[in-house]
Amino acid sequence: MNSKVVWTLLVFVLLLMIAVFLRNPMLHGLSIVDTTKVTEITISQTHLSKIKDTWVVASSDNFPADQSKVEQLLTALASLTKNNLVSINPDNHDEYGVGAEGVVLKIGEQTIIIGNSGPGFMSNYFRLADSDEVYLSDTSFEPTAKDPEWKDLAINLRPSMTQISIQNSNGEFILEQKDGSWILVQPQLEEVVETRVVDLANRLGFMQAEDATTSGELGQVALTILVKSVEGEDKLVIGQAEDNERLAKLNSSPYLYYLAPSEFGVFLDLDKEYFQAD
Repeated sequence: MNSKVVWTLLVFVLLLMIAVFLRNPMLHGLSIVDTTKVTEITISQTHLSKIKDTWVVASSDNFPADQSKVEQLLTALASLTKNNLVSINPDNHDEYGVGAEGVVLKIGEQTIIIGNSGPGFMSNYFRLADSDEVYLSDTSFEPTAKDPEWKDLAINLRPSMTQISIQNSNGEFILEQKDGSWILVQPQLEEVVETRVVDLANRLGFMQAEDATTSGELGQVALTILVKSVEGEDKLVIGQAEDNERLAKLNSSPYLYYLAPSEFGVFLDLDKEYFQAD
């Protein structure tokens, strides 16, 4: 290979590297937020803090934060650049939603105002608080930055459930997982609608509270759900009615949860007829 060919190849490789470098803002320092150093985030009135490797809602007595939502927000923040300038006129701030109605994010020493969704709803308008310039992001901040709820309100029962025991005023109902399928073992019925058995197990796996508290009284027990798994067992106790909700206590959690009727209703009213064809 002669020297001319070698130089041509070197120039091509160099140009290719420059193109990749310019297309990746993280490589040439245009990223606005260095998320590797972020340990504090304030979103309007919500303050998030990173304690060791876990994010908590510091403004709510360090209640565990929704880790996946925080990570989604950090990913979006890491992609912010000044590549897509939209306006330099402060009179346009309200039009883009980055004025008084914008969502204020404070990340360390930086304050970013997130505005309206951009074209195609896969982006948002934003600006730095100390600047009139409005930019368009390359990723969406919906619903992360604009979601007021940052607590992890999932009722985290055992992930590998093998047996579920539900006890209410109508008696005890036991479900077991055998060969990858959920079956009803108590009461013993001649005919069972299998999809309803599976539905009960799925509901427990995705149960979500509306809020949580460290104070209050559970009151008279209305429903007990005992879950066994390969990791051990956990128990959810649902007590008194409070307005249109009920307080619930999970053994593995120090909190009392507020459950909406859509979460507990089917368990509270469960009877033999539920498992049988209409």
